[in-house]
Amino acid sequence: MIAEAPGHGVTELARRCGQTKARTFRLLWTLEQRGVISRAGQDATYRLGHAALIWGAAAATQHDLVRVAQPLLKALGEETGETTKLRIRDGLDCLTVAKWEPDRELRCHSLVGRRHALQEQPGLVLLAHAEADIQRQVLGSLPPAAARDLAQTLDRIREQGFNVTRSEFDGTRESISIAAPVFDQTGMIAASVAVAAPASRMDEARQTVVAAALGKAVRHLSTALGHRHRF
Repeated sequence: MIAEAPGHGVTELARRCGQTKARTFRLLWTLEQRGVISRAGQDATYRLGHAALIWGAAAATQHDLVRVAQPLLKALGEETGETTKLRIRDGLDCLTVAKWEPDRELRCHSLVGRRHALQEQPGLVLLAHAEADIQRQVLGSLPPAAARDLAQTLDRIREQGFNVTRSEFDGTRESISIAAPVFDQTGMIAASVAVAAPASRMDEARQTVVAAALGKAVRHLSTALGHRHRF
């Protein structure tokens, strides 16, 4: 019912289900805790949550962004030989909603459904292009010095057009990830795409090649979502 008609509160949902408000609220609370639905606004209306997005191939196929992105993630992964990931913003978090991994022993593994705070490395591209109020919320939650450093990082990401980060994987090895934004028909950021590889395969020359391939991929995906590029 929420999938077909999102935006209703507990009273209307109880009426439509023929249940008491108390019973309906308990069910909604359980679904919300599991991420199946989310509650938003002062009116406490409900809509589908992130778990509904990542449940099975059918759910992914029905989600336009994931459906359109999957073949592009695969093509980018095959071109670079590395793991590719699609992330979206969910509140003040970033959420991995799709991935592709190469068939090679040493690779960066990814988990659909994994969350990170926007100010963490995986979310920086999404944060850099997020609405001003989202950026203010994140920056306002940090100590002044950290907020200034992060603001400078976001400026650099917007100017450069992509972001390169380093992190650990498999406990001991270092990985390098290059991420870039995807825009929709309104010009707003819709997602980010990242290519992640063991650092041993990502020297500076290789990073340049991967960044170019990533740039083409996010441009194609943005176009598929209706974004009109400025030349």
